Amino acid sequence: YRRFLHGVLIQAARTRRVALGTGVRLTGMAATALLLATTEWPGVWVAAAALSVGVVAEALVAVVMAREPVRAVRRRAPNSAEAPLRYGAIARFYYPLALTSFIGLTTKPLLTFFMGRAPAPVDSLALYPVVVALVFLFGSLGLSFQEAAIALVGRELEHVVPLRRFAIGLALAASGVLAVIALTPLAGVWYGRLSGLPDGLVQLAATPTRVAIVMPLLSVALAFQRAVLVRTGDTRPITIASALEVGGMALLFPAFAWGAGLMGVTAAIAAQVGGRLLGVSFLTWRLRARGGRATHELAATSV
Repeated sequence: YRRFLHGVLIQAARTRRVALGTGVRLTGMAATALLLATTEWPGVWVAAAALSVGVVAEALVAVVMAREPVRAVRRRAPNSAEAPLRYGAIARFYYPLALTSFIGLTTKPLLTFFMGRAPAPVDSLALYPVVVALVFLFGSLGLSFQEAAIALVGRELEHVVPLRRFAIGLALAASGVLAVIALTPLAGVWYGRLSGLPDGLVQLAATPTRVAIVMPLLSVALAFQRAVLVRTGDTRPITIASALEVGGMALLFPAFAWGAGLMGVTAAIAAQVGGRLLGVSFLTWRLRARGGRATHELAATSV
């Protein structure tokens, strides 16, 4: 329900209210965690309660912030030329997206299974969530850009060119900042002082972080491609791309870990990069095949 209202706000160009809701969620989580930390509750209970309070608080705030856009939608006269939206049409549009999320959820258990049987399993399992957390800070820009691109690209993709230019700049900036951290002593500051890793693990984290430099760039490209496909109602290729991404990871990890002898966490990150590149490449081909000037320009520059 919270995300549904966020969609209404984004469509109404009220994105600042979405950011405000995120602030409310983080504040609620922090306040709840600090309050319950003084009790004898186990840490996992405190974390679960903090997450629940934060999400509920954001949902309540979203209800208030979305009142005006929702009223505007209800006041708008229906267009008699448009066919009514049926549940069947909603399901056909939505199920590939839902399946995409389900497929994506298999990534972590798949890589965890592989890392447990690859070189340096204990160190790899300890490092993987910390490295991924750093990469996700910059990769999350792609997630938020997808929603913005869907709202702004236009019904006929008339705004695809300026959005494409923005996506290129965003992708280069995200991967560029990650590269500055990965290739300088800032990596030691992040992993050693902020994340609290021992010196031995800090040194081991350097290689997988450098391998992951390109991930934010690929995430923005993927978000842009998905936005165009969602806007045109063609969601099935998104599911295929996700399946190719996970399948690529499953094939690449053994080659990197047992074939090339890479440490488990490095093999996992490299497999993720390879799988994401495979998914982006497929959507690039798909957008080329669709034809049309706007989508052709997008496909030619999205990778």
